[in-house]
Parts: sequence; C-alpha cells; structure tokens
Amino acid sequence: MVGAGTGADPLRRAAETVYQYGLAHHDLLADGARPPDRGAELLKRTVGHILGGPGPYYVMVDMRSFRKLVDAVGGVRICVGTPVPAPRRQVPGGVIGPGRRQLGGREALWYGRSRTSGSDYDRMRRQKCLLWALARQSGPVTVLRGFERLTRVFKDSVGSDVPRGLLPPLVGLAGRVRGAQVTSLPFVPPVIAPRRPDFPRIRRLAGHAVREAGSPSPRVPGLHILGRSCT
Repeated sequence: MVGAGTGADPLRRAAETVYQYGLAHHDLLADGARPPDRGAELLKRTVGHILGGPGPYYVMVDMRSFRKLVDAVGGVRICVGTPVPAPRRQVPGGVIGPGRRQLGGREALWYGRSRTSGSDYDRMRRQKCLLWALARQSGPVTVLRGFERLTRVFKDSVGSDVPRGLLPPLVGLAGRVRGAQVTSLPFVPPVIAPRRPDFPRIRRLAGHAVREAGSPSPRVPGLHILGRSCT
C-alpha cells in the first residue's frame, strides 16, 4: 500500500521482493520447514532479523477484502485531517472530506491506500490510524452482530500460521487491546533513512520501544502514542 516515488517506496518493494522470492525458492529455508505460505514465512523471518528478535507468527489479510471486514463490523469512525482524493467510481464526489467521519468499507479502503496527494509517510500514518480505530471500535457486541459475515471474510481472505491452540488466549487479549495504549515506531526520516537503513539502530530502537511499552511518556526517538496522534 506504499506508492512509488518517495523514500518509503524501497521498503515496500523490498517486502514484495522477499515475499515473491520465498514463493519461488522451495528449498530456501535452512531448517527444511515447509510452511503453507513460503513467501510469508521468509518475510516473517526477515522482519524478525531486521528487528533483532523472532517473529513467531504472521497474519496476512487480502486487502481486496478489507472493505468487507469493515462493512461486517458496521464501518469505522475516523478523524480525517485533510481531504483524501479517491476514484469517483469508488467514493461519491471523488474525495473523503475532513472531519469526524463514519466510513464504510470502500471509503475506509481508499482512505488507507489513496496515493493521489501527500507523501508515502502521510499514507502510512493514515493506515495506522485506520487500523487503530478499527481495533478500538470492534467490541464484543459489534463482532457478534457481524459474526457470520466476519467468518466468511476470514475464511476467504486471511492467512496465518498461528496455531489453533493459541486462538482462545488471543481472543481474551483482543478484549484488552481495545483499552490499551498503542504506540507506533515508524522507521522513517529523520530517525531512519529508508534507502540506507541503519539496522543496528533499528534494533536498538525496537528494543527500547518494547521495554518502554505502556509508559505514558515514551523516550524513544520517533515513538508516538496512536491515541494522541489519531484523534
């Protein structure tokens, strides 16, 4: 969902390259593992190596079905800072106007992926705020109301290597996430230069961010609390 022509684009291309490389090379994984999605497995391990810690599991969502997920929970409330252009055939009027908005699935998808104005970093910020708002607003009652539609979306559009035995604890954790302080650490300028990333610095920052999780005043450069920046 990152567009071309700016500093963030090499990171998007790198992720796509790693994923496709994993799909094309059956014997790439040194431990002989045979995961259901070799591309996702290689990408998961690559991200873990960059951050300096293991990535135990992955979840992949087909973005073409993201709008169905949003519609299944009745839409998402979001604070739109500046107008976001979108195709007229997708969004009435060709723009998502500023202010507090209730977005349906199609609008939410274009709010997160629009490349017409702003920078890649603006789009990354919108995507994080969109996912944060969706997590905050999808309470137990909302999920139960859209359970059947959500089940179909997840069956057709979500892939993961999370073991079934971990699903019950994750359901309980999901309820706690709604009220938790969620922080974000973007590896973007001036903290990190995407075209020539300083991997040791990335690992140090990631480690500091984990240790300061929950702090009301995080001291990690570039770290911010989504509850403050997305409202």
